[in-house]
Amino acid sequence: MTTILILIASALIFAWGWHRLYAYNIRKGSRKMVAHLLGFLLGMFPAQFFLYACFVTFPPPEMNTPSTAAVVALWVIFSITVAMLFYLTTRPIPTEDNKGMALQNKKPKI
Repeated sequence: MTTILILIASALIFAWGWHRLYAYNIRKGSRKMVAHLLGFLLGMFPAQFFLYACFVTFPPPEMNTPSTAAVVALWVIFSITVAMLFYLTTRPIPTEDNKGMALQNKKPKI
């Protein structure tokens, strides 16, 4: 049962990462196929390290117990990949009008 829950959670993390990257790349003006490809390739890293960390934390009965350092290292790597995904997708998108400044809601001057 634990294995099924881990796989479902990993799939949800992958879907979240893919959607976040896809939406960011579409806002940037990328083509749909490029946005899908980048979303797939970069969205798989958090899910992959979550899967690794869960299987090391809750090993199957036939597997040797891993060291505490390995468990902590995989959870740290998972946290870093999620943080980098947030950082990558929350950066401002430069436009031609504002020349490198963030895309903002500009109020007209009266």
